[in-house]
Amino acid sequence: ARASWEPSVDVLDARTGNKITSLPLATAEEKTLLSNTESFPQFEVTSLAFSHDTHKIAVGANHGQIKIFHPRTGKFITSLDDEPGRLADRDTPESWSKLRRALGSVTTMAFSPDGSTLATGGESFGDFARVFDTEKVMKRLLTTLFTVSSFLSLGANAESKSNVVKVNPPVPAPDWTLPAIQNAEGDLSMSDFRGKITYVDFWASWCGPCRLSLPALNSLNEKFADDPVQFLAISIDVVEEDAWDFLARYKVDYPVVIDTEGGIARMFAVDGMPSGYLLDTEGRVREIHIGFKRGDELKLAESIKKMLDEMDAS
Repeated sequence: ARASWEPSVDVLDARTGNKITSLPLATAEEKTLLSNTESFPQFEVTSLAFSHDTHKIAVGANHGQIKIFHPRTGKFITSLDDEPGRLADRDTPESWSKLRRALGSVTTMAFSPDGSTLATGGESFGDFARVFDTEKVMKRLLTTLFTVSSFLSLGANAESKSNVVKVNPPVPAPDWTLPAIQNAEGDLSMSDFRGKITYVDFWASWCGPCRLSLPALNSLNEKFADDPVQFLAISIDVVEEDAWDFLARYKVDYPVVIDTEGGIARMFAVDGMPSGYLLDTEGRVREIHIGFKRGDELKLAESIKKMLDEMDAS
């Protein structure tokens, strides 16, 4: 029956054939719209792609729709819309407009080795090709002061080709409360670290550069151990066990909390992995560090020393 029809993808164990989980492809609103459409649209899966670390699976459909899930839990991570194709499709029935999709098929997809970029191809009244940054897509949903565009405009004086954005004037960081998973117990809040220079580092187990950044930050944590400096890691892994596995290989001595829903990452407009936010003692963002390569910890150490000097001078 049309009312009970729900498009989904089953994830199976290749060795046993047993079902691991099902991926629900349509939200409640989408299912209602689809079932009420006079000319029932054929909602079909046209392409699948696993990230290399198997922590993400992208599902492409014939409406120009791409959704990303965690393949073990079936948990929805984010949606990538073919916005240009949707806008170009003038024949989309009004009753389907809320689906926010193009009438075209996603026929091929491929993740980059680190899982941060997804290339897609398909058909929508002419062939199309898109490259989505899976780490940046969430910024479209932001309504808070913390948007990437405001940060970039505030950081207009930052050095060119630098991954460090200086926020001037400083912006108050959003407050949050998250459960600790290592080197602390219970819940931690941003306000707990007021009075210290704090570096908030967003990372994930599937992030390649994080294999360098976490050990480097741990070294800085030791370097500034006798100073009022606090390092704090926020994992955005959907599955907590993935974060634990990563931390077993790349140990840190500072507190680690987890943001499985991604809400705090959206509040901070995380624009790349890893992303770090250097806060002053009043809880204001002074710098944003996007990405990581060898030597970046030296720039961070220099910034922290300057802030310590400011504290001594005041």
